[in-house]
Amino acid sequence: MTENAVQEAEFPKTRVRNVKRHLVFQPNLGWAFVFCFLILALKNGLADVFFPLLYNEDGRNIFAIFYNDHTLKNIFISYAGYVRVFPNLVGYLIHFFPVTWVPALYSLASLGFTALTYALFYSLMDRVFHNKKFALYVVLILAALPLASFKIVGTLMFQIWHCDVVLFLLAFLPIPRKPFQKVFYLLFVNILIWSHPYTILILPVYLYRLIYQEENRWEYGVFSASLSVYFFFGLQHHPLNLGSLLYFPSSLLGRVATETVVGPLNRAWFQYLEISLIFGFLMIAFVGCMIGFSWKKMKRNEKWFYGVAAYFVVATLAVALLGRELGDYYHLINGSPRYTYLPRITLLMMLMAALFRLYQISTVFRKTHWVLAALVLTINLNGNVLYKTDLKVGQSVRDYVAYLDQNPLDCAPGEERWFTLHRGGWQNPGTPPDWSIASNLCHH
Repeated sequence: MTENAVQEAEFPKTRVRNVKRHLVFQPNLGWAFVFCFLILALKNGLADVFFPLLYNEDGRNIFAIFYNDHTLKNIFISYAGYVRVFPNLVGYLIHFFPVTWVPALYSLASLGFTALTYALFYSLMDRVFHNKKFALYVVLILAALPLASFKIVGTLMFQIWHCDVVLFLLAFLPIPRKPFQKVFYLLFVNILIWSHPYTILILPVYLYRLIYQEENRWEYGVFSASLSVYFFFGLQHHPLNLGSLLYFPSSLLGRVATETVVGPLNRAWFQYLEISLIFGFLMIAFVGCMIGFSWKKMKRNEKWFYGVAAYFVVATLAVALLGRELGDYYHLINGSPRYTYLPRITLLMMLMAALFRLYQISTVFRKTHWVLAALVLTINLNGNVLYKTDLKVGQSVRDYVAYLDQNPLDCAPGEERWFTLHRGGWQNPGTPPDWSIASNLCHH
């Protein structure tokens, strides 16, 4: 019996008669995407679309590269030691539009892919627990909490983090059977694989599927081979700092567990009051107790979810630590949320899934669950400041691309005339500031 057949046997479908079915709201993936997009858009009022920042690599690399040389070969350019196919491919496609549209389309595409990533959690929760309303409820909380920032949500280059999340989610979802859909699926997954070094962490999951699952073996064989090739040829390997793992417990309890529930700003206060690690330990202990309490009642795919999710939390945090020097620990624990974004978003799913049993027990528990969720969202309201962007910086980008559009040059063959938008940021010796964008006005 195949795994799909086992799952169908374990989760029999029941028909619910509803005379007024057409009048009742029916949650689905499309609605989950719409709600996620609206929530994420409201956090910054679409300011990052109307006043796009071209933040860091978006301007310095993707925009500058494809404005100056709009060719397919640039999709496979390596930056920071690895190939990033997904953001480069999206950037290549966007540059077919007028240059004045490009920065806004960068942000809009990033916002849309973030919303799609969150919406896919609906498909995961619905497949594992077979409760569409609970699945949508989980997704709404996921989108409302300040797990990310304007960089992760509205920056095209930073969508590589969502490439990892989508690969994680697709490991739980069935592979399409129709030929055209399967071809698109295989292409899409391989693009995600070749976009971030963390994608190698999915390899054990693919190998398990390849060895123990009778269906779709050749597809998981293709994914495993693609991941292996990317690891050896798409990445530059650097020495790992094993000593950084000494900070794994404090990072897991403080930056991951505590910040997932109370948000980044409140986690800083907890850290100042020296209760961050205690609170994080209680959260992880609660999740563990709830999983242990329900383990015997769980079906196979539910246990599979918890196992892979726990592995993903540990592995992504460990890799984030191993890739940094001991002196960078302060930046990891207090800096950008992207370094702990993957374990936090996965831990939240484990927490919400663990609460599902309580959600099912009675109406009293369900209402208590809603009250606690409302309380957590209220506590996290101050974290939405992470999504706010600088309108003056966005206006400078709009003025810059307007100048590029309005000042065409008649250049001689091989001539170069550079126009640079100078902006601040960290700076290495001999290089322009990190945010600066240099465009060749003779690119045509």
